[in-house]
Amino acid sequence: MGAGPERLGPSARRPIAGLASVVPQPISLETGDAFPVPSSTLTRFLDTDGNSIDTWDNFGPNTLFGALVLQPGVGATDYLLQYGNFSSELTALDGGGFTTSSNGNSTDARYARTAAGAIDRTECYMVHNADNEVRHYAYVTDDYTITDAFTSSVFVSAASGNMVSFLPLTDTTGVLVTDGAPGELWFIDLSGPTATKIGDVGDAPRAVDCDAQMCVVTNFDDGTFSLFGPVSNGATMAPISTIAAGAGAVTARIVPTVSGNHAVASTGFGDDSLWLTVLNGSGAVIANLTVAGADIAGSGFSVDGPGHAELIVESGELSAGGKFIASGNLSNNVVFVPVQAFFEGTAFDAATLLGSAP
Repeated sequence: MGAGPERLGPSARRPIAGLASVVPQPISLETGDAFPVPSSTLTRFLDTDGNSIDTWDNFGPNTLFGALVLQPGVGATDYLLQYGNFSSELTALDGGGFTTSSNGNSTDARYARTAAGAIDRTECYMVHNADNEVRHYAYVTDDYTITDAFTSSVFVSAASGNMVSFLPLTDTTGVLVTDGAPGELWFIDLSGPTATKIGDVGDAPRAVDCDAQMCVVTNFDDGTFSLFGPVSNGATMAPISTIAAGAGAVTARIVPTVSGNHAVASTGFGDDSLWLTVLNGSGAVIANLTVAGADIAGSGFSVDGPGHAELIVESGELSAGGKFIASGNLSNNVVFVPVQAFFEGTAFDAATLLGSAP
């Protein structure tokens, strides 16, 4: 299983080398890249083997929910956005330090997209749950400016609760999750802005993620994730199914596989479980596989209170040679698990369901 979870103390605030290769979340990496992985008190910059390149203190949020790196372009420094309980903080990574902050809970941040749906690392959208709005971060005149992309007034009828997660699909569209029992999934047209309800999800939803075909929403109180599609239908996409996941599901990431299927990575915060779910092109479950967070696959490594789940892929697709990443909120560590570990002792074959490594 690569390098084991490290327990690194906070570092002094300092420039981080090699950030030209930092990539977005959801992770879609080529071997050798570095990327940010948040845990409860700091952000680690890791390579795809799990080696720590550097760490960055959490000076803003009391409890860190997430982090991403904004890259405004040639001649400009990269910026680290950390967000979480009570606040968020944007920091220049050239040693310039703190840039700006926002008070109040911020529950999600995602990169902007181009008209064709490609990731735009220069900009992002952050859900400011405390004020029930989504904020847009854009680089203007040597620094970032923050504006409201849309607020709760976008809803023509009452939503189930406050906004908790927003994922752009293009430069003018995205999907939004609102809290509740049940929560709801909405299609957002940013050019209005306008909101169209797609359907109900489970209780206390936490995050949405989509690939080119389907969207998944984690339901914390239900221990499930809700599946919707096809993405190409936009506001008229429909519920497909509700699928079992870990108790206290926090985030999920969905990616296509080399074999033509789809893989979903998720975690169970409440039962310390890691889940890899393989779906066919229609969204039917082929395999729903789990490993315990304690002594993962007999490795001696453990993760307590897993929250974030990511998948390391090559050329945009997951293969049997890919890796599953989970951050431990309570153990304050990160574990890298070969996806092969989920198939051990089962009737399923990783190469068949995911495809062989390129």
